[in-house]
Amino acid sequence: MPAFLDLLIVLVSYGFTVSSLHPEASMNSTQLITYNGYTPERHFVTTNDGYILQMFRIKPESDNRPVVFIQHGLSGSSDCWLLNGNWGSFPFILTDAGFDVWLGNVRGNIYSMNHTTLPVKSHRFWNFTFEEMAERDLPAMIDRVLEVTKEEKLFYVGHSQGTEMAFIGLSINKTLASKVKLFTAFAPIARISHVKGLLNYLAHMELFDGLIYKLFGNHQFLASSEVMDLLRATICTADAITRGLCETKTSLICGFDISNINKTRLDIWEAHYDQSTSTKNMIHFAQLIQQRRIQKFDYGSPAANMVHYNQTTPPPYNISTLTVPTVLVTGGNDWLGDPRDVSWLTETLYKTIQKIIFIDKYNHGDYLAGKDAPSLVYEPVMKLMKSYL
Repeated sequence: MPAFLDLLIVLVSYGFTVSSLHPEASMNSTQLITYNGYTPERHFVTTNDGYILQMFRIKPESDNRPVVFIQHGLSGSSDCWLLNGNWGSFPFILTDAGFDVWLGNVRGNIYSMNHTTLPVKSHRFWNFTFEEMAERDLPAMIDRVLEVTKEEKLFYVGHSQGTEMAFIGLSINKTLASKVKLFTAFAPIARISHVKGLLNYLAHMELFDGLIYKLFGNHQFLASSEVMDLLRATICTADAITRGLCETKTSLICGFDISNINKTRLDIWEAHYDQSTSTKNMIHFAQLIQQRRIQKFDYGSPAANMVHYNQTTPPPYNISTLTVPTVLVTGGNDWLGDPRDVSWLTETLYKTIQKIIFIDKYNHGDYLAGKDAPSLVYEPVMKLMKSYL
């Protein structure tokens, strides 16, 4: 979420909070898995361009379980899937249902901030967008999961940017696509022409690209700080007088209705949301909003694009070549995955879409944080998964 909103909330509310944090607010993925009664495993994989990615596995009680790989969204991490307790978090529900669950982390987030040669503080380390995540991170992680589990195929579940990665990666890499039984897209993001709210306003600001580079440089965007994360979380606790600011901030991004989120756990979500990405990645998403198509990064001039692509404009991604059976889980109140863009996606992928689960009241965060997500989303998705076994 935009850093200035975080700063505003902290400055306005400092000194007005009397609540104590949930213990999960300060936990990492391994701690969250353990806290909820499961056994975590950590696994590392190196991409073909040297990024060292960290994944987490919820250790299964028996071998030969069907494998599910779960991928977080923009500026998130594996933590985001583990914040609704063992009763409401999809990875735990899947584990209890007999699946072998893995959680991915893309380059540049708090768990994958390492490289074989590049210093993390260098500009070269942060020279990436979701293109590299789709083309390099995704195959590296999936291949590693299949290598460890000795399985030939797995189920893929993504949220937001995690769906963008799959739409691109599974379309251009047919070998990778052959390893996925079923692709489930929560809050699907591909072409994002109708984004509403604060992100749409920022993306269309004059000189937005130059402003964001001036503020953050060609470097890390929203550098994660444990102190700032916990301070933001503290002012979002259940009985904090300032909690309304947290609710407003969430609404400005995800959709103006957060009635389905367990508000007593807002501090946990706030502590884990902004977990790092690159400035270039944020600009790439802004370009998708501005130019109303799904395409590679625009380097800003015909000459610069010629250097990278041998053409004056960035090439579009043709996701209509996707062959993996696909399920779309979408909401009528999702300001980032607007229903009009999902309609375009449905028409584009009409050959591969197996089912569309539409929940009219859902905003962009409800798929992970919704109180009724287990019954409205997770149960029907697991039923579909089991039909592919």
